[in-house]
Amino acid sequence: MKTYQSAPKLLKIDEVAKITKQSKTNIYTLARNGKFPPPRKLTANSSVWLESEIVEWINQRLGFNEKERK
Repeated sequence: MKTYQSAPKLLKIDEVAKITKQSKTNIYTLARNGKFPPPRKLTANSSVWLESEIVEWINQRLGFNEKERK
């Protein structure tokens, strides 16, 4: 029997902007400068971010670490 991993949750730029309270322009600038998780290309015209990476970025910005969350 095959077991399947659940697919990671993918976020479009509007969702990333809403969650992070950052402008779309700032998100792309931060990503280009290596200060924000990079977008993943699904197609030539479609980019997404992994929700887990966005949550991790937020937690780092707020000073949380893995030990504090447990």
